[in-house]
Amino acid sequence: MHPAIAAFVVLAIVGTPIANAQTKPAVPAKAGSAAAAAKAGVPAAAAIASPLKPGLWEIVLLNETPGSVSRRSVTARACHSADDVKSLQQVLPRQQEFGMQCTTRDLKLNGANATWRVDCSGKEGSLSGPAKLTLASDSYTGSADLQRVAAGKPSKVQQTITGKWISACK
Repeated sequence: MHPAIAAFVVLAIVGTPIANAQTKPAVPAKAGSAAAAAKAGVPAAAAIASPLKPGLWEIVLLNETPGSVSRRSVTARACHSADDVKSLQQVLPRQQEFGMQCTTRDLKLNGANATWRVDCSGKEGSLSGPAKLTLASDSYTGSADLQRVAAGKPSKVQQTITGKWISACK
């Protein structure tokens, strides 16, 4: 597997507050606050309520590069508190790339469907594109169609995202 793709896979899930069943992630700012929205790369005016229920969530990211055998799946767990799920920005899988600054822009929630745009840039290149999730109280599914540009060469990265509620956090 190409090292940049491997870094993309692993680091994409790092943006989600990851915890095991026994711990809760630190939340530096009150969910729904301007500081929480800014930390998530979303303007404060875009603070949006989440329909997700609090608890332990299992998140699976599958990354594929069309036209290549590059395919990787990463599974992690995140404990979302009642305050976390009050703000979609707190539970939204955020993109993070090694050596890049990533932002989430244009977050919108229309019924059970969330859409946003990922934009990452750094010395080594860029990664950007639209992402979407369909949310229920105990699950979500979605995708991101991203374009990576590294060393002047563009490539597509398709990301499939699923999340399911496991249990209450302990």
